[in-house]
Amino acid sequence: MSQGNINIQGGGEGSKISGVAAAGKNQSMTGVALGEINGTVTNSINQIPTSSEDNKAELKTLLSQLQEAINNCAELNSEDKEEALEQVNNLAEAGKEPENPAKKKQAKRASRIIKAITDEIPPTTDLIKAVAQLLPAIATLLAL
Repeated sequence: MSQGNINIQGGGEGSKISGVAAAGKNQSMTGVALGEINGTVTNSINQIPTSSEDNKAELKTLLSQLQEAINNCAELNSEDKEEALEQVNNLAEAGKEPENPAKKKQAKRASRIIKAITDEIPPTTDLIKAVAQLLPAIATLLAL
């Protein structure tokens, strides 16, 4: 695999472009994609506002545990991990705006997609156990 960093600089302020490139047949950049979505998920979870009278802190903990379980699942391929993490991000986004009907609908869909993804792996994996415990608790906290 041919891979390297690319830096392109232009004349104006803010014109620097940086990235990773893959060249050749069937090159994969899943490590970059998984790192990016993990950062996005973590940021979304951390942006959920917390106060002493609600369960948002618990929601943040549960979402972080689900993110970790997905990342640690060796039975999921990179594409399925990325999709599952995108759905965790959708759940976190709903946690930021729990009264928004569109976000609730998106969260319900996210929960179904995570379940569908995990249906394809052996039932004894830690991720299956985590999903069975965490998704119902997350759904309750989001009032889905």
